Amino acid sequence: MWKIVVEVRTFMSVAQASSRRLVTALSFLILTIFIVGTPASSSDCCDPKSPFREGEGHTEFPASCENLAHWIARAPRTSNRVSMLVQGKLSAVHWNGVLAYLEMCNPKGSRVVCVTYATNGMQAGDVVSFAGGYASGSQEWVVLDPCLARR
Repeated sequence: MWKIVVEVRTFMSVAQASSRRLVTALSFLILTIFIVGTPASSSDCCDPKSPFREGEGHTEFPASCENLAHWIARAPRTSNRVSMLVQGKLSAVHWNGVLAYLEMCNPKGSRVVCVTYATNGMQAGDVVSFAGGYASGSQEWVVLDPCLARR
Protein backbone atom coordinates (compact mmCIF):
# COMPACT_ATOMS: atom_id res chain seq x y z
CA MET A 1 0.00 0.00 0.00
CA TRP A 2 2.85 2.36 0.83
CA LYS A 3 4.21 1.89 -2.71
CA ILE A 4 0.85 2.88 -4.21
CA VAL A 5 0.74 6.08 -2.11
CA VAL A 6 4.27 7.02 -3.20
CA GLU A 7 3.40 6.37 -6.85
CA VAL A 8 0.19 8.45 -6.57
CA ARG A 9 2.12 11.30 -4.90
CA THR A 10 4.79 11.12 -7.61
CA PHE A 11 2.10 11.18 -10.31
CA MET A 12 0.38 14.16 -8.63
CA SER A 13 3.61 16.15 -8.36
CA VAL A 14 4.42 15.45 -12.03
CA ALA A 15 0.86 16.42 -12.99
CA GLN A 16 1.08 19.63 -10.96
CA ALA A 17 4.44 20.52 -12.50
CA SER A 18 3.04 19.84 -15.98
CA SER A 19 -0.01 21.88 -15.13
CA ARG A 20 2.16 24.80 -13.96
CA ARG A 21 4.20 24.63 -17.17
CA LEU A 22 1.00 24.60 -19.21
CA VAL A 23 -0.41 27.61 -17.32
CA THR A 24 2.92 29.44 -17.73
CA ALA A 25 3.02 28.69 -21.46
CA LEU A 26 -0.59 29.80 -21.96
CA SER A 27 0.01 32.98 -19.95
CA PHE A 28 3.05 33.77 -22.10
CA LEU A 29 1.03 33.14 -25.26
CA ILE A 30 -1.80 35.41 -24.15
CA LEU A 31 0.65 38.13 -23.11
CA THR A 32 2.42 37.88 -26.47
CA ILE A 33 -0.87 38.25 -28.32
CA PHE A 34 -1.70 41.40 -26.36
CA ILE A 35 1.76 42.92 -26.82
CA VAL A 36 2.19 42.09 -30.48
CA GLY A 37 -1.46 42.51 -31.34
CA THR A 38 -3.18 41.24 -34.39
CA PRO A 39 -2.02 42.11 -37.88
CA ALA A 40 -3.43 45.33 -39.20
CA SER A 41 -6.02 44.92 -41.87
CA SER A 42 -5.87 46.98 -45.01
CA SER A 43 -8.62 49.20 -43.60
CA ASP A 44 -6.31 50.12 -40.69
CA CYS A 45 -3.60 51.17 -43.11
CA CYS A 46 -5.35 52.61 -46.05
CA ASP A 47 -8.53 54.17 -47.25
CA PRO A 48 -10.23 51.35 -49.19
CA LYS A 49 -10.67 53.68 -52.19
CA SER A 50 -7.07 54.90 -52.12
CA PRO A 51 -4.14 53.87 -54.33
CA PHE A 52 -2.34 52.50 -51.24
CA ARG A 53 -2.30 49.01 -49.74
CA GLU A 54 -0.30 47.61 -46.88
CA GLY A 55 2.38 45.10 -47.85
CA GLU A 56 2.17 43.70 -51.35
CA GLY A 57 -1.57 44.32 -51.59
CA HIS A 58 -3.21 45.40 -54.83
CA THR A 59 -5.81 48.15 -55.18
CA GLU A 60 -8.40 48.74 -57.87
CA PHE A 61 -8.12 52.52 -57.39
CA PRO A 62 -4.97 53.95 -58.99
CA ALA A 63 -3.74 57.46 -58.41
CA SER A 64 -3.39 59.66 -61.50
CA CYS A 65 -1.18 62.61 -62.33
CA GLU A 66 -4.16 64.88 -61.66
CA ASN A 67 -4.75 63.64 -58.09
CA LEU A 68 -1.21 62.56 -57.12
CA ALA A 69 -0.58 65.54 -54.80
CA HIS A 70 -3.87 64.79 -53.03
CA TRP A 71 -2.81 61.19 -52.37
CA ILE A 72 0.76 62.09 -51.33
CA ALA A 73 -0.73 64.31 -48.61
CA ARG A 74 -2.90 61.39 -47.44
CA ALA A 75 -0.28 58.65 -47.63
CA PRO A 76 -0.36 56.17 -44.73
CA ARG A 77 1.99 56.97 -41.87
CA THR A 78 3.35 53.57 -40.97
CA SER A 79 6.66 51.79 -40.63
CA ASN A 80 5.20 48.83 -42.54
CA ARG A 81 5.65 48.41 -46.27
CA VAL A 82 3.00 50.23 -48.29
CA SER A 83 2.37 49.65 -51.99
CA MET A 84 0.94 52.24 -54.37
CA LEU A 85 -0.67 52.04 -57.82
CA VAL A 86 -0.39 54.96 -60.26
CA GLN A 87 -1.56 55.28 -63.89
CA GLY A 88 -0.57 57.93 -66.41
CA LYS A 89 1.70 58.94 -69.28
CA LEU A 90 5.42 58.33 -69.11
CA SER A 91 7.31 61.60 -69.16
CA ALA A 92 10.84 60.11 -69.25
CA VAL A 93 12.65 56.78 -69.46
CA HIS A 94 16.23 56.38 -68.19
CA TRP A 95 18.43 53.26 -68.31
CA ASN A 96 21.88 53.02 -66.70
CA GLY A 97 22.65 49.47 -67.78
CA VAL A 98 21.48 48.02 -64.46
CA LEU A 99 18.29 49.81 -63.45
CA ALA A 100 15.52 51.56 -65.33
CA TYR A 101 14.01 54.78 -63.98
CA LEU A 102 10.59 55.45 -65.45
CA GLU A 103 9.08 58.86 -64.72
CA MET A 104 5.44 59.80 -64.82
CA CYS A 105 3.54 63.09 -64.49
CA ASN A 106 4.48 66.75 -64.83
CA PRO A 107 8.10 67.67 -64.01
CA LYS A 108 6.77 70.96 -62.58
CA GLY A 109 4.27 69.23 -60.30
CA SER A 110 4.19 65.98 -58.38
CA ARG A 111 6.11 63.16 -60.11
CA VAL A 112 6.45 59.42 -59.74
CA VAL A 113 9.64 57.48 -60.38
CA CYS A 114 9.40 53.72 -60.88
CA VAL A 115 12.69 51.92 -60.15
CA THR A 116 12.71 48.65 -62.06
CA TYR A 117 15.06 46.34 -63.98
CA ALA A 118 14.04 46.91 -67.61
CA THR A 119 12.34 49.49 -69.81
CA ASN A 120 10.54 46.76 -71.80
CA GLY A 121 10.48 49.08 -74.80
CA MET A 122 8.45 51.73 -72.96
CA GLN A 123 8.90 55.27 -74.19
CA ALA A 124 7.85 58.75 -73.09
CA GLY A 125 4.20 59.26 -74.01
CA ASP A 126 3.14 55.65 -73.35
CA VAL A 127 0.22 55.27 -70.94
CA VAL A 128 1.35 52.86 -68.20
CA SER A 129 0.62 51.63 -64.70
CA PHE A 130 3.22 51.59 -61.92
CA ALA A 131 2.82 49.42 -58.82
CA GLY A 132 5.44 49.18 -56.12
CA GLY A 133 6.80 49.96 -52.68
CA TYR A 134 5.88 53.54 -51.78
CA ALA A 135 8.44 56.06 -50.54
CA SER A 136 8.09 59.82 -50.60
CA GLY A 137 10.37 62.52 -49.35
CA SER A 138 8.24 65.48 -50.41
CA GLN A 139 5.03 66.63 -52.07
CA GLU A 140 6.88 66.72 -55.39
CA TRP A 141 8.31 63.19 -55.57
CA VAL A 142 7.06 59.66 -55.10
CA VAL A 143 9.48 56.78 -55.57
CA LEU A 144 8.14 53.28 -56.12
CA ASP A 145 10.95 50.83 -55.41
CA PRO A 146 10.85 48.02 -56.28
CA CYS A 147 8.31 48.73 -58.98
CA LEU A 148 6.52 46.90 -61.76
CA ALA A 149 5.49 48.85 -64.85
CA ARG A 150 3.07 47.70 -67.53
CA ARG A 151 1.30 49.18 -70.51
